[in-house]
Amino acid sequence: MTIFEKSYFEMPVREGKSQCSLDLESGKICICEVPFEYRDAYRYSKAAEYIKSIKETEKEIEKEVFRVQLLNDIAESRRVRKKVREADLMAVYEEFFVRPFECGSWFAVTNLVKEWRIRREIKED
Repeated sequence: MTIFEKSYFEMPVREGKSQCSLDLESGKICICEVPFEYRDAYRYSKAAEYIKSIKETEKEIEKEVFRVQLLNDIAESRRVRKKVREADLMAVYEEFFVRPFECGSWFAVTNLVKEWRIRREIKED
């Protein structure tokens, strides 16, 4: 990955958000277009914000794409033994799919992330 590409995912451009996060919020890209190492709980919540704003038929399709990608990332995190990442993504899944999708928020995800890390007795990878 070039320095330019990394800056798209990492460098804050507005309100502390990277261009990638802004593009997820606005629907310019979908979560599947973000490389695995950058598909974290925060970016999933930004993608969910956009999905909540679209019309019904498209929303159902986008929710399913989001769900499948999230489950794949949880499985991959487990496979490569990234326990913190796995717990964080499990919190995202709980917030957006165990509860009603429309109610999901980044604030709630951050609280669930803490709970999942405590439940799994995780400090850091």
